[in-house]
Amino acid sequence: MFPNGQSYHSLRNGRLAGRIEWNPMGDDVPLVVIDGTTYTWEEVGKMLMHYEGFQLKLEMVDSYDEIGWEDEGVGSFLDLGEEK
Repeated sequence: MFPNGQSYHSLRNGRLAGRIEWNPMGDDVPLVVIDGTTYTWEEVGKMLMHYEGFQLKLEMVDSYDEIGWEDEGVGSFLDLGEEK
């Protein structure tokens, strides 16, 4: 939470992993599920704006495969504004 009480979501460790899901409100634009929470592409875009100018790597992984990173032990993919 920001000091004014507004909540925010940002990427933890510059990584995003999730699942693409059907959007009942718009057949042509899917939703993205990250850590069990559903986001629109607009919401994902707002998270990515913190990385404006960076390069992006998008990799599609079979739903039966486990997503792995080169340096394991990263934990959750989103920083939900929780104090550490």
